[in-house]
Amino acid sequence: LSKLINCLRVVFDRQAGHEWGLGNRDWGFLKLFLLRYIFQPPTPSPSAPKTMFSTAQTDPAAWRALHPFASHWLETPGGRIHYLDEGPTASHNGSAAPTLLFVHGNPTWSFHWRNLITALRPEFRCIAPDHLGCGLSDKPQRWLTLDDHINNLCALVERLDLKDITLVAQDWGGSIGLGAMQRAPERLERII
Repeated sequence: LSKLINCLRVVFDRQAGHEWGLGNRDWGFLKLFLLRYIFQPPTPSPSAPKTMFSTAQTDPAAWRALHPFASHWLETPGGRIHYLDEGPTASHNGSAAPTLLFVHGNPTWSFHWRNLITALRPEFRCIAPDHLGCGLSDKPQRWLTLDDHINNLCALVERLDLKDITLVAQDWGGSIGLGAMQRAPERLERII
């Protein structure tokens, strides 16, 4: 483990040119994380109380308690796309509610955004698609390109007639989201 930590330290320091300022406390946290969750994954004892995590691992239907959102679907030429549409469509004054478009990376899905959506849906319209091949969306029989994913996101934005979008993107969701917003800049308010 110490060799791994030292290798990571060398890689991060070289990539960042020592600009990240990772101190011993940060490396200690990384070491603790690796020890606890990667190299020695927790094993629940038979007498331990059931938690949502252990229930979700043993009961395939239990994940829905962690992802308690209504499913919506968009038909595209490449397959059926699953998406979440949570929160108000209009604000208190009657204008359109602010829209947050959550675009996940690889290999995640809308589940990645569940805690943010739960916290923000009282005031914001939260849209979170699952890219084709991910989450609850169809699994295509061919390789998809970046352009395919951008086209699918554009189709969703157009179908829902989203305006004044705040794009919240992670990983390759950034490339997909920015590509879609580049095609429809009039719909974009800001990027996070």
